[in-house]
Amino acid sequence: MGKDTEYVIHTSHLNVELPSLGYRNVKKITVEGAVGEGVGHTMAGGVIVVNGNAGANAGFALMDGTIILNGNTGSHLGAAMEGGTIIVNGDAEEAVGYGMYAGTITVNGNVGPGIGLMEGGKITVNGNVCGAVGENPYDIESDMNTMKGGEIHLNGDYGTISDGIEKGKIYHKGKLIVDK
Repeated sequence: MGKDTEYVIHTSHLNVELPSLGYRNVKKITVEGAVGEGVGHTMAGGVIVVNGNAGANAGFALMDGTIILNGNTGSHLGAAMEGGTIIVNGDAEEAVGYGMYAGTITVNGNVGPGIGLMEGGKITVNGNVCGAVGENPYDIESDMNTMKGGEIHLNGDYGTISDGIEKGKIYHKGKLIVDK
């Protein structure tokens, strides 16, 4: 809520990682160091650049703006995302795009299982996917057990593609391999 349009935050000297940094952000924030869970939660615009790792739920319910993570991130990257852009120049854990409606996620490293339990938007993985694509990796019942829309672009290797995909497109190295 400050008056400036740009901020630089240093976190490397802290003993704890800051949770929900950039909540409802509309400014330009650069973070030098790691951040905790929920960076950019319900962000409405602006840019957040993290020069370090991020915890789980980065970009949760992102509405607009850009998040650039120059490190690795935890699970549920872009969960419930409604718009905007997330770029990860590292690896992401499981459930990338869980419940995603719109927007764009690019992971330039590897991702864990359960990618693409989404209803819309676009996910690109330039590394490998460890495990299933379009399938819930958890043993719990959920409304998001499979891919229900959107696009996934896989540019590396992957484990399996779910047989239960309801709707959406999946490309592997530019070739369409699922179109429902």
